[in-house]
Amino acid sequence: MERLCEQRQADGLPALAVQWGAIGDVGLIVTAMHGDSDTQVGGTVPQRIASCLNTLGALMSVPHSVTSAFVLADKRRSQKKPSQELVDIIANILGIKDPSKVSDSTTLTELGMDSLMSAEIEKTLERGYDLLLSVEEVRGLTFASCEV
Repeated sequence: MERLCEQRQADGLPALAVQWGAIGDVGLIVTAMHGDSDTQVGGTVPQRIASCLNTLGALMSVPHSVTSAFVLADKRRSQKKPSQELVDIIANILGIKDPSKVSDSTTLTELGMDSLMSAEIEKTLERGYDLLLSVEEVRGLTFASCEV
């Protein structure tokens, strides 16, 4: 289905494939696992049908042919806080030798972050700091927002 949607968009036609996470109101989650808001499936919790419909409305405007929608489980463990170390990691990804010379209000996008750098920063935040940010949120980050 994803390849079909990609081809349709390449041909100038509308198409969207949504890779949904667990749905909590119907199916296996409800019947076999007695799904409720505490049921976790692969680090996610079931999304309610009403939420899916709201999300679908928002997804109709994305410029991509394939997307996903799921609800991450709340991580109750203590989270590491971003720090100067994170600033140095992000500066290294961006190829900036001295982040102290960068204005606190300059976004990572303004510093020349491309899509590969953005993905690497997003994964660094997720793995090392339990921070899940959207692409837009990563684009809007500044070094000041990464310091404790």
